[in-house]
Amino acid sequence: MNKKYVGLLSVFAVALAFGVSLVHAEEATSAEVTAAAEVSAEGAVRPPLDPVRARMIEAQKDIRVKSTEAKRDIVEKAKDTRAGIRVEAKDAIRDIRAENPGKMSSTTRADIKGIRIDAKADLDANRQATREQMKANVTAKVEAFKENREQFKTEMEARRAEMMKKLEQERKEKKTKLEEQAKVRVGAQLKAIFARLSNRLAGVVAIDAKIAERLNVLATAGTDTAEASAQLTVAQTALAKAKVDVEAARVLSETEVTAETSKEALRSLVNTAEESIKAASDEYHKVIKLLRPKVSVTASTTVIIN
Repeated sequence: MNKKYVGLLSVFAVALAFGVSLVHAEEATSAEVTAAAEVSAEGAVRPPLDPVRARMIEAQKDIRVKSTEAKRDIVEKAKDTRAGIRVEAKDAIRDIRAENPGKMSSTTRADIKGIRIDAKADLDANRQATREQMKANVTAKVEAFKENREQFKTEMEARRAEMMKKLEQERKEKKTKLEEQAKVRVGAQLKAIFARLSNRLAGVVAIDAKIAERLNVLATAGTDTAEASAQLTVAQTALAKAKVDVEAARVLSETEVTAETSKEALRSLVNTAEESIKAASDEYHKVIKLLRPKVSVTASTTVIIN
């Protein structure tokens, strides 16, 4: 064989092998890309499609398959019909020629021409009918897709509405749960606050009882306690106000836990109660200072409330 042709064949073989390897590489790459697309960036498998959407996609695939099959049937039937028209025309022409051997007359030629014209007309009619059928098939596919979209659109909207309703219900339940947890937490904090306020108030009440008792003893002994008694009255008035303020804060705190009364109002009442307790304590300290020059007050009587 000519060396030139051998060289060309070698080059062709190498190119063909290279091309095949490229095809395999592209197929492998495509497979890898497809596999990678199924996995998210975090390495988790892509979640399954919504059931309604999955059924919609399957229905669309079925529409495409049926349309393709219908198109194939139209083409095959058209081919068979055209083949039959041609065979029938050839047979008719052959019969005419067999019946009129030798030189054909003008009548024979006219008959043959008429057969060919009829055959051409039948073929044209067949092509036109085939085009109409193909067009009708495409139209049917388009309408089927529209109907498919409308059908599943309604289902998807209904499912979406159901999911939104479910999510809203879950959100409300979660909110309610968080609110209950917050109420429990706030209730515990309020109990601690009012325990502290109650202890402070109890300390002032104890001072009131001890000072009143001491004044009675001094008055019985003939000591002048007018100024101290007047200051005690002022202190007791302040104590009464502190009791009212603490009770008001307690009542509002219970409302806060159950009915979400303004936190600012609660904070204001707590502050007022603390200030009232402190004011009452200061007034009792004034009584103690007035009594010190008259009598030594024991350490138990001079409890200081901060």
